[in-house]
Amino acid sequence: MVNERLLCIDLGSAYTKVAVRQGWSSKAEVLRGLPAFSSGEDSMLIPTVVALDERKSPPRWIVGAAAAGTTGGVGIQVFSDWKRSLFATEAGAIANSGLTRKSALKIAGAFLRELRGIVHKEKPELADVPVRLTVPQLDDVQPPDEWISALLDGAGWRPARNRAALTEPETNALGVFSRGLNVTWIPPQQDHRGPPSRQINMQRMLDPRLARPFRHMREGFAVLTTDVGAFTTDFGYIWFDSSFRDDRWSEPVVRQRSVRLGIHELDAAVLDLLEPAVQRHFKAGPRVEWERRKRELYAGNSQRVSVNGRVMEIGADFEAESIRDQIKQFADRIVRARDRFCSALGITAVDAEAVTGGGAAIETLRARIVGHAEAHARTVIDLRSSAEPEHATAAGAGKFTEAKRDRRLSENAELVRTASAIGGASVFFE
Repeated sequence: MVNERLLCIDLGSAYTKVAVRQGWSSKAEVLRGLPAFSSGEDSMLIPTVVALDERKSPPRWIVGAAAAGTTGGVGIQVFSDWKRSLFATEAGAIANSGLTRKSALKIAGAFLRELRGIVHKEKPELADVPVRLTVPQLDDVQPPDEWISALLDGAGWRPARNRAALTEPETNALGVFSRGLNVTWIPPQQDHRGPPSRQINMQRMLDPRLARPFRHMREGFAVLTTDVGAFTTDFGYIWFDSSFRDDRWSEPVVRQRSVRLGIHELDAAVLDLLEPAVQRHFKAGPRVEWERRKRELYAGNSQRVSVNGRVMEIGADFEAESIRDQIKQFADRIVRARDRFCSALGITAVDAEAVTGGGAAIETLRARIVGHAEAHARTVIDLRSSAEPEHATAAGAGKFTEAKRDRRLSENAELVRTASAIGGASVFFE
């Protein structure tokens, strides 16, 4: 095991999250309330938006919430969807957003450099803590560890030894099913052997309802997560050997894939439903306005928007029905991608399945994906359901007092958005 303390940056296309593990057996926690970075509505989410202000010399980079509230214009460029170009071929990068991959790398460097400055200023005790970055698992992108390490180093971070890059489907699945728990131990000294090395205690790291197979020494236990992000949907499958026939119980089998199918596609389809003047208004305005309005539209609530001095209602009547149809169609595409992932790997049985990511906040989308999961998995962990603590109790997690139940629900709301960062900070990767 290498890194006793660790920071993990989950570089999302819409929002970035940062988690820290302070020791071998410390729980991974999300950093909150970083000034000038975090969204005012939720202090753990950092808008992955960058602006370049060239009106004065030298040019100034603006990132996070400040950039999300910036309107582009003469001398100011705003970049809000640059991650797609970062993880693409050169031709694909330009087709995605008009950015070359070289430009996307420059923007990423600026974002990470400014993030480091704020983190180290607000949390100076973390200045020497090594860092990992989560990346999508895409078949057509070069192995990321070398260039991610260089990217972090160039931005002033200290890249973690062993692995600087971790894949999002795997970290998300581990974050969901460990809930950030880290447990390690050092076995007793044995005669005629060298000093024992520290090891993870996997069964004690898992959510209690998932640890039951270890207690009953079942043959194995399979879990699956679908993480619906802005750029990709990530599928992570983990099979735990809970038979204890050998020492491999702490080395689960992991299968994973990222698919270029994200909420940005749904956003584009919904924008196309609105009147041209409204489309131009949102495309020209600050990113934060669309993010705020679309949450209401996706919840079925109409909005009144001032466009060139004219108040216009959006998301009402036929537009509301069309938006619901787009959400359902998008959910069905995710379900089909989930089934293709399982079919390609020969996955026929899943013991527990969960849905996470920003997409899980869209009720119609979440309900459709969860409904499909309920037909294919023995247990569905619905982190957005108010009944999740009771379901956990029925599955063997023990009873919750009212205070513990409230805390569990609060943790669930956080976990559904931050599982990749929390899982990426896990001691599992040491």
